[in-house]
Parts: sequence; C-alpha cells; structure tokens
Amino acid sequence: MTDSRVDKEFRFTLLSNPHSKLVSEEIEPVIPGIEIVQGENIDASRFLSTDIFLVDCVDPEWALEQIKALRKDENHVIKPVGALSQEPLNGQGDLIDEPLLLSADRAQILRQIENLKKISAEMVQFPVLPERIEANKRKEILVLHYLAARAGGRYALRPKPDISSSTGYIYPLLAHFLEYPSAQAHEMLDNWEKAKLLQGDVVDRINLCPHCHRYNLNFREVCPQCESGRIQEESTIHHFSCGYIGFERDFTQGMKWICPKCGKDLRHIGVDYDKPVDNIWCSDCHANFSEPAVQCFCLHCQQVSPPSDLIVRPVAQYYLTNVGLRYARNGVLPEFGFIDLLKDDFNLYDAKVFREFLRVETMRCRRYKYQSSLMLLQVENFGELWIQQGLDFVTKLRKEFIDLLKRELRTTDLLSALGGNEIALLLTHTPVQQTDLIFDRLRRYFDSVFEYRLRLHCDRYDLSEQASDLERFLTNDSRPASESN
Repeated sequence: MTDSRVDKEFRFTLLSNPHSKLVSEEIEPVIPGIEIVQGENIDASRFLSTDIFLVDCVDPEWALEQIKALRKDENHVIKPVGALSQEPLNGQGDLIDEPLLLSADRAQILRQIENLKKISAEMVQFPVLPERIEANKRKEILVLHYLAARAGGRYALRPKPDISSSTGYIYPLLAHFLEYPSAQAHEMLDNWEKAKLLQGDVVDRINLCPHCHRYNLNFREVCPQCESGRIQEESTIHHFSCGYIGFERDFTQGMKWICPKCGKDLRHIGVDYDKPVDNIWCSDCHANFSEPAVQCFCLHCQQVSPPSDLIVRPVAQYYLTNVGLRYARNGVLPEFGFIDLLKDDFNLYDAKVFREFLRVETMRCRRYKYQSSLMLLQVENFGELWIQQGLDFVTKLRKEFIDLLKRELRTTDLLSALGGNEIALLLTHTPVQQTDLIFDRLRRYFDSVFEYRLRLHCDRYDLSEQASDLERFLTNDSRPASESN
C-alpha cells in the first residue's frame, strides 16, 4: 500500500554557488520543477515553504556553510537535506541525509530522492510548537523530531571525534543546532537515556580529568620514589664475586666484560654474574625499579592525577526508542530537575509507596504519642541556574547536596520524589522544630559554598497534629497547608 504522505507534491530548492558548473539542464530531468537559487551568501530563512533542500557541493567549503546554516535554523533543521555533486563527498555526511552523485545511474538518484520525500512526509505528524516554550526546550524537542523523522525512528545519532571539544567528541547536529558545550550535550543525552527516550550503544570510552572534566591528558611514566620524569631503561649487571651492581656499559671493555670494582673477567651468566630485573633508573634519586609509576597530567588545568581518579565517560551512539517516538509525536519532553541529581545516590521511594509509609508513621505517632515530621524541600531556581551556570555548577551542587544530606539524614529517614525539583523527607522521631534547624543548616551551608544563591523552599508538617491536611496529602497529590520557609 502506498503512503499517501509520500504521494503529495514536494517543493525542492537547490542552493547553488554562483561559480558552479551545474546547470538547470542537469537537474530538471531528475527533479522537475526544482527551484534553483544561486548566490555567495544565501539567506535560507526566505524559503519557509521549501520541503526539501539540495545543496550544490562543487565548492565543498561553501556547501558546508550552507548546510550548517540550515541545521541552525529552527524552521529548517529537521527538513531533509541532500548534497548534490559530481564526485563523492568527505566531511558533510553528519549533517546531510543523502549524498546525490550526478555521475550515478538515474535509478539510484531517484531512490535517494524518494528517501528525502519520506523524511519530509514524516514531518507532518509533528505538532507545531507553541511560542511560549522556553527556547532551549523548544530546540531539544526539535532534535527529537529530527530523529523521529529519519529511518523510521532508527536513525543513529553518532559521535564524531573533535579535538576542540572538552570531551574529545561532539554530536554534529547538537553542536550546530543546540550550540551546547559538549559536556552539556552529553548530559542531555544521558538524561534522555535515563528517561528511556534514547537507547545508547557504547562505541568508545574516554578518560576525563577529575578536576576540569576535559580529555586533554598526558599519561606519563615517572619514578615511583620521587615522581621525576627523568628515568631511563638501561641493563644492569650484578657481579657475584664482589657484589657490585652497575650499568652494563660500565663493564664493557672491548670484547670483554670487566668488573669496574674488582677487575675480574665476567664470563658465564649465572656463574659469574646475572642481570637483575630492575633495569629502570631515576637520574634524580638514583632509584632503580622494574615498573615506573604512571601519572596523568592535564594539559588544560595542569593538575596531576593518578589513573584511578580519572572519570571514565562512555561515548555512545543513540537511537530513539518507542517512548522517545511518542514524546516526539506529542511535541513534549519529560521534566528533568533537581531530583534527577539524587537518583543515583539515594534510594528514592516511589510516591505511592512513600505515602503508604507516611500513612503508617502518622498512625503510629498518634497512637503512641510521639512526634515525626515531613519535609518538602525544593530548589526553586534550579532550572535557571542550570541554564546560566552550566554543567560544572550542577555537578558541584550535586556533590555538595548529596554529601550534606548523607551527613544530616539517618538510615531510618525516607526520601521520595514529588516533582522535578522537589523531594519529600520523612524524618521519624523528629519534632518539627528540629526540621527548622536542619533547613537552616542547609541554607547557611549553601550560601557559604556557592557564589550564586540557591532559593531553597521548605514546607514542614507535624505528623502528630495536622490530621486533616495530611489526610488530603495521603489520598491525592494536593499539598497540605504547612509552615514554610
């Protein structure tokens, strides 16, 4: 059965260099009615009605700039782009959908044109995104649309080595369209994989500096005693008779080996002498050893680390999952917030399970006349700080918050996620007045550690008293009235 979406009329536009030798007579028989636009600097924003772009690649550098411009434009980023040339291309494959060779047989070109039409036809299933959506989130949804429109949702988002990237790899589409630093792009893809939007297939692992999170590392061998890099490998000889150990060169006299200490000939290995295994020498401290130590010197921040401290980051190619395909077709993203930073380090209870624990603890408090408390803690400006300060700030926030919670909380205290930026803490045998002290310590600590102020908000509940309010909280998602900070 033919897909009616592919049978529709498509509008093609060819962006061509004014010095190109490609003429309309070569293009028209293949794509009747194609619009040909020539110029040094073509403003692609003029062609909003274009369904499919072709780029003349006779001048590869000029063509790459046009392709990048299309992949940066929200109106065109997910549209199919073909590269038209007489010879095979190098370098543009990450941003184009089909390389069309005019020297190939016509049947092959027509098959590639059909592939471009299929991508364009898939775009009609995506909703128009409202203008009110925040700019970065809007672009990220368009990335989902890009993946969903290609290869039936099985398009591979592949990493590409890049020495200018802090992590040594970039994802070309994300680099040109989102313009995220590579570390932020990796973080976004990690979040999408955790949310089951993407499935990752690891293709490499790269070592990153634990201080600045960059890949610019020099692995160097040093003396295990003094850490000097002035070491050299040289054979040594141990003379049994006098016990002297020295370099082989010191024993060599013509065709003979003569001990420089006692003057005797060395004739038979194992009888007169042997060669110790420790044959690496340090020129500074004169220690000898068989294996040097290894240090990792960061060429960016100039910090030295042992290999065991390095951050090993998997580098993966990603495929859209069925879950990701549904999000793409709905034009939305799952919410990622402060709570996502804690999931790997704390056993966060499901909200329904947490409410059941809370219900039981509430009944115990009222029956046995003791106090327990519920805290709802929120970082109100987390999203704003993520955008403004970037991954390094978020990484530091995560570490500090986890360390502080581990110090403050007991093994009997329970945590749950109520939303992207809100956590619930059930503090057993803890009067509500003590939660004030805990919150004050949190707030003072973060004010002293971070230059940028965290807007922490805390609601507190006494399980032994606020019966009606807590009942509403236990039976649905409404928030009870509380004392707040």
